[in-house]
Amino acid sequence: MKNYIIVGGYSQDAIYITKYILKNRNSKIYLLVDKIKSKHFINKNVRYLSFDIFNYNKIKIFLRKFKTCKIIFLASKNISSDQKEESNILFQNIDINVKSLILFLEYISNFKKNIKLFYASSSHIFYNTKKKIQSEKTNPNFLSNYALSKYLGFEICNYYRDKKKINVSTGIIYTHYSKYTKSKFLIKKILYFMNNTNKKKLSINNPSKLIDFLHASEVADAIIQILKLKKPNNFIISSYQPIKINKIFTILKRILNKENKQLNKKKIKNNSNKTLIGNNKKILKQTGWKPLTTMERIKLLVDDE
Repeated sequence: MKNYIIVGGYSQDAIYITKYILKNRNSKIYLLVDKIKSKHFINKNVRYLSFDIFNYNKIKIFLRKFKTCKIIFLASKNISSDQKEESNILFQNIDINVKSLILFLEYISNFKKNIKLFYASSSHIFYNTKKKIQSEKTNPNFLSNYALSKYLGFEICNYYRDKKKINVSTGIIYTHYSKYTKSKFLIKKILYFMNNTNKKKLSINNPSKLIDFLHASEVADAIIQILKLKKPNNFIISSYQPIKINKIFTILKRILNKENKQLNKKKIKNNSNKTLIGNNKKILKQTGWKPLTTMERIKLLVDDE
């Protein structure tokens, strides 16, 4: 029986990863959550656990049960690019992406080096870079507290892999969506505007901006493929298929038959036009992962709602 532990079991990525793993009946999944509120899965091979990820003794007692397992560390407090960052979110993200992550890595380092861990970092660590296309070798440069916490987690994983020789990989994950994404995020905001409002005009920042995005199911597949590798490493998880926001809007109008809908540019000062495009050649070369085409991805988003 293969054992998977997902830290952050209510995230959209956790849902799709769980769906993916369940295709193999010889697997058991433990979804670690703060509090059990609801269950997306009613399955004998899926367990929801209300778990304190900041308690080292509880982590030791829990992980001691497994001869081997794969830990997928997804926990985080995400915010949209339009949201104002608050100090309490920073403190929570530092606790999760530094303190809790280190507790899991310390256990593996001290007791069971045969456990694999995957850590979900973010393309936000490149948000202030001058490079239009980013790779695993691009120097991080960022502007947000959220990105700071993800950068710290990324560097902690590098340290434990290089200095303590444990099997920990990271994924620098680019923007991704699904039906579980909150409506405050860009493409979900557009879909909500198309399907649930009578308004004819939607105003957003930089409609001509290029974005590199994925469906959450693609991210789940990429993470599983990385965990199959014998040697751990850092990987860009992106589509590498940049597309303008207004082009996505036009495609959605056609698919949803909403030709009366229009997209306007917001009139705001200091409007950022930063572009994040990830070069995914490394993950394509080293794993069996293959992203969808842009049209397949957009169609999946529509069908998935």
